[in-house]
Amino acid sequence: MINKPYFCILLATFNGIKWIEDQISSIINQTNIKLDIYVSDDQSSDGTIEYLQKLNLNNLYLLDTTEKFNIASKNFFRLIKEVNFDNY
Repeated sequence: MINKPYFCILLATFNGIKWIEDQISSIINQTNIKLDIYVSDDQSSDGTIEYLQKLNLNNLYLLDTTEKFNIASKNFFRLIKEVNFDNY
């Protein structure tokens, strides 16, 4: 049996409902890999987080929204700081 590479996808979101379906679909339809998706949402108000919750994917992890970042770089940096990369 060939071991598939294991990837960690970091996704910083904010009011991205228009694009999130295509993004997630593209990510989960990758072949010959294993992956986990970690999402940090910057308090979206357009249904982005609700859409992700409805997907009910066992490899999709939504970080708790505890603060408003107001800038993509801070939101993404939060992912880098809080996700454990030891398994990837």
